[in-house]
Amino acid sequence: MLAGDPSVESPVECAESSISVHSFSHMGLHFHVTKMIQSFLIWIGSEEANIDSISTAICIPPAPASASLLTGSQEWCSSLSKRLSLRTHHQVFVFSDVLDPDDVGVAEKIIFSKLKQSPEMFLTLDDGA
Repeated sequence: MLAGDPSVESPVECAESSISVHSFSHMGLHFHVTKMIQSFLIWIGSEEANIDSISTAICIPPAPASASLLTGSQEWCSSLSKRLSLRTHHQVFVFSDVLDPDDVGVAEKIIFSKLKQSPEMFLTLDDGA
């Protein structure tokens, strides 16, 4: 039989899922965290999911590198992704709805507080992080 022959069945193994999803709300803000292996994505908004800005950062010594993937009006996303990456040593993706300037500081405090209280929601803990 030839390689690639569609009549030949190859064994398919299912991989364990390494993605988990967590959502929470606090003070009128909504957060959606998707945890992956050594990375996480966090969406922050005040209403239904509507993405205005996307930034990512990865912790590479001496300082985290970040990039804006969708440049909206939320410049703080890049700064937040850098700080989260530096704190967690994970790649971090920050998605944001348009937030009022007063909500930005509140959102950041909530995220860092939740990270401290429930690190398993964000981090792959078995990698030493």
